[in-house]
Amino acid sequence: MVVAGQEVALAASGETLCHADIRMVTGGDTVWVAELIPQDDWFPANNRAAVTLPVRGKPRVLVLHDKPALMRPAERLLREQDIELESRGVRGLPDTFEAILAFDAILLADVPATALTNRQMEWLKRYVTDFGGGLIMLGSENSFGLGGYYKTPVEDVLPLIARFEKDKEKPSLAMVLLIDKSGSMTGTKVELARQAARGAAELLGGQDQIAVIGFDEQPQLVCDLTPAANRAAVAGAIDMLQAGGGTNLQPALVQARDILRAASARLKHVIALTDGQTDPANIVELAREMADSGITVSTVAMGRDAAGSLLEQMAVAGGGRFYQTDAPENVPQIFTRETMQASRSAIKEDLYGATPVTEHPLLAGFERTQFPPVLGYVMTQPRPTAQVLLATETGDPLLAIGRFGLGTGIAFTADLTERWGGEWLSWEGCGRFWAQTMRAALRKEDAVGIETRLREDSGRLLVEVTRRDEAGRLMGGVAWQASALDDAGDEHPVASEETGVGKYRFAVAVMESPSLTIRLHDPAAGKVKTLRWNRSYPAEYQLTAVTANPLVAATAFDPVRIRAGIPPVRIRTSALPWFSLAAIALVLAGGVLRRI
Repeated sequence: MVVAGQEVALAASGETLCHADIRMVTGGDTVWVAELIPQDDWFPANNRAAVTLPVRGKPRVLVLHDKPALMRPAERLLREQDIELESRGVRGLPDTFEAILAFDAILLADVPATALTNRQMEWLKRYVTDFGGGLIMLGSENSFGLGGYYKTPVEDVLPLIARFEKDKEKPSLAMVLLIDKSGSMTGTKVELARQAARGAAELLGGQDQIAVIGFDEQPQLVCDLTPAANRAAVAGAIDMLQAGGGTNLQPALVQARDILRAASARLKHVIALTDGQTDPANIVELAREMADSGITVSTVAMGRDAAGSLLEQMAVAGGGRFYQTDAPENVPQIFTRETMQASRSAIKEDLYGATPVTEHPLLAGFERTQFPPVLGYVMTQPRPTAQVLLATETGDPLLAIGRFGLGTGIAFTADLTERWGGEWLSWEGCGRFWAQTMRAALRKEDAVGIETRLREDSGRLLVEVTRRDEAGRLMGGVAWQASALDDAGDEHPVASEETGVGKYRFAVAVMESPSLTIRLHDPAAGKVKTLRWNRSYPAEYQLTAVTANPLVAATAFDPVRIRAGIPPVRIRTSALPWFSLAAIALVLAGGVLRRI
């Protein structure tokens, strides 16, 4: 996005200073690029320069929601408290790690795990643990285990996690997994399918039942309908699933129907996964017949070669849900989300009061407050290290906080929309309370006493550090923790050495990296310094640089002088090509003369 432009007349030698008055409208660390666009230029490689500028302004929080417009009431309340929320859709998480670091906190308001790549989830975990970022998750049908976050890197930095057991009052579930085990599923795909099936079994309650059918041309009953409490037997049977053969879903669907017809559970559900085409036969009609008898059917199309249209029709007819993914690594999250949806056990919707559980700085000023009730929430369980601050009248966690590495994770099992949080939005203390909550999660960097100088040297990036204590005295023997990440989130090794009392040097091989983010952490003192580096154009294009003396003294190129003193060399060549051409010419001439 171009924010400013001007015409510039460049001198043939020397520097030309250009001034641009640009208003910074957002806070955080943002990358700015200046580019020259001349009429004629044979060397465009040196027309661009980039720099990362830290802009201190209002705290900047990225909000991801399936319907961002629903967050506008909360945005208005927090804007009044000098917190800037930037709402985006479910695919709005930046696709570079450096862009994620531009935000002080990330709020996952209504985002399924399937909307994030595995790399993005790893970035979020690193954003919290290594760079001190804040991650906040609100309750919704796409949150916690219900959203497919079970055993993901995102769940690793949340204080509340998926709740396995279900209420005893809830009806039990009988579920059959249909997993394509044709030849195209060989390798990673079948392993991910096994992982997905194991995860689904773990999320079921002890009174639920699960069966697994692998299918190619014919169905194979890998695990007969078994209580989910028998987790070891179920997992062992699933691990026996092997790929090989063609693809025919219809016989496997018939077998699943017959198994569930004989089951006594009140909820009966089928999840079918395939990565290829299958004979349509009558499977849509079969799915409709199963739905009419109380058996719902959901489908997963893995890859572009899968029968997506047919599987979608099958899910619609079966009263279930259809999932399309081009990334096999998303399959475990899809199965997790679908299992929680099918069990109908993770959400409670009614009027539930909110009660403080423990004292915490986040609740400062609200100790005697009567918190508003919520209209629904997602059932979760706290981590052992988490602090539950608010709970519902049923005893389930409502608001919890936890420290993970350098950062903070916060979970609120209700939401901040009219669906479950209408009473909170109309509460006069809502804006102040949530501003205080978000400030508890904001990324904080204390770099007092850390002086740095950054320079490039022979393909390496050198960071020279001077470390002083609060009294200004040099500190030796600091056990630094240093890391360097490029814009793709890949880590680069950092070499470090102590060069003197309170003096340290860190070196990173930059190679082809367009940019690097370097984090220096003194864990003993809790000090953190983050540096940004952007690659400039190659040295050979830096025409204003000082030319090396050997190059200045070198004589100009003279091709005549280079060949001077070299005696000529005579080489004999074969005359056969010339005789061949003469023979061809004579043959052609003879033909012409005969015609005359």
